Formats: sequence, structure tokens, C-alpha cells
Amino acid sequence: MKPITVSATIAADPDRVFATIVDIERLPETSPDTQSVRFVTEQRSGPGTKFVETRAMGKKSAEFALELAAMDAAARTARFVSDHEGTIWDTSMVVRPEGAGCHVSFTMDAITDSKMKNFMFGLMSGMFRKGMTKQVVALKEYCER
Repeated sequence: MKPITVSATIAADPDRVFATIVDIERLPETSPDTQSVRFVTEQRSGPGTKFVETRAMGKKSAEFALELAAMDAAARTARFVSDHEGTIWDTSMVVRPEGAGCHVSFTMDAITDSKMKNFMFGLMSGMFRKGMTKQVVALKEYCER
């Protein structure tokens, strides 16, 4: 699967938008499909923070183990990684000042050795893009309040 990128312009302070993205405890407030977060490390912020996110998946829910693998507050970049059923889901977020607000972009990549999964993920890329867009729109609405 080719990486998928979605972006938006947000009428809010870039530092506030970035802080919202990396505030794992607030994910249920800022991410529309996140139902809950449970930490599996003592730390609750910054690189190396590991947690399990319970996410709505249609009428069901699923748990995903994630790590805030990298974060640079000065550059306003973050990277979340999940190893789920033999696939590494690698999502990078970048916030850049733009005018009176900022521009945010999320890029998700799925890395697997399975040719079948790569084929399936390619077919599902529209669904992945739709979910990522939903998350970016929710972030925009939250930060512009």
C-alpha cells in the first residue's frame, strides 16, 4: 500500500494543535472513533509512551496497541506506531504555521511482508483515507472551538 496523507488548515495556534495531537489522555475527546485509552507504561506522554486504544469499528470495537514512537515539540512532529497482526502501522503528524493558524498533515503507512495484505490494503485505501479524514476534521473542529 502506498502511504496515505490527509491534511487540513486549522484556524488555531500551531502549538495548541500539536499539543492536542500528542495528548494521549484526551484522545477520546479529540478522535471521533476512540472510545478509551489505557496506558501500558508508567509515562503518559512523550516518546516511548505505550497505550492501548479502544476504537469503534462500525458497530463493534477493537483494541490497538500503540506507541508514541517519536516526537519533536519544536518541529511540531509526532509519529505513532502500532504492530498489529503482522503489520506495522506507522502514522506521522506534522503541524506547520500557516497564516493566522496552521496546516496539519497525517501520513499513514502500512508495512507488511504479506503480498495478500498489501493487495487488500490497496483495495481498502479509500476506507483508510475516509477514517483519517474524519480524524483530521474532528481535530480541526476541536481546536477551532
